Amino acid sequence: NDNDVEDGPKESPIGANGNNGEAGGNGEINHIDAEPALTEESQQPKTGESSDTKEDSEELQRLKEQVQNMEQSLSQQRQYNASFLQKLLEAKGNIQVYCRIRPLTPQEEAQNQKIVVEAMPNSYETACWDAKQQEYKSFVLDRTWGPQQSQLEV
Repeated sequence: NDNDVEDGPKESPIGANGNNGEAGGNGEINHIDAEPALTEESQQPKTGESSDTKEDSEELQRLKEQVQNMEQSLSQQRQYNASFLQKLLEAKGNIQVYCRIRPLTPQEEAQNQKIVVEAMPNSYETACWDAKQQEYKSFVLDRTWGPQQSQLEV
């Protein structure tokens, strides 16, 4: 009878420990074969299935080619990203910061306003007056030009 169940365990394609014979032992599958093992029964075409098997084989080949193309594209993208990151890091180290302190306008002078940013004598350090904390804060820049220097000098 077709509905009868045979006694005893049937062997699974995945080992008893659930890992397809690979080391691991925690029930995880560590390796899956890309192509299932062929048995004598599966190698022999059944009547009416030869065209289906050929179509399946062609589809499998097409999918394999797609996977190869995608892997190649991924590899190229990773190389591009690594190159771009290297260029970005190089450029980041080459950023230069300059400051030009403008002179007060005649209107600002008439109102007795004062310059709150000063170029230090070494031309690399700039001091800014912090009105809230009532102190100067110092900043190191690549170059600072004071209000006494002309546009031509800058």
